Amino acid sequence: MLNIDQPTAIDFRQKPPEQKPKIVMCSQPLPPHIYIGSPEDTLQSCFGMIPKPPHKDLIKAAVNMNKVSPLPIHRVDNF
Repeated sequence: MLNIDQPTAIDFRQKPPEQKPKIVMCSQPLPPHIYIGSPEDTLQSCFGMIPKPPHKDLIKAAVNMNKVSPLPIHRVDNF
């Protein structure tokens, strides 16, 4: 009818190849182990202390975009 060639069938039951997680090195030096707990505990404590940037709430920013502060603000040049 339309003379269209069908591509070969794709086997969707195959699992994709597993990817190994990337190892990320810290930019800060890690402190030495202080013999409280295991060395892995010390590393996990350090990774928990690395601050992450705050998430931006775009909806809240759009709602509050046109609001003006009711408080009087004065500029001070000299301290």
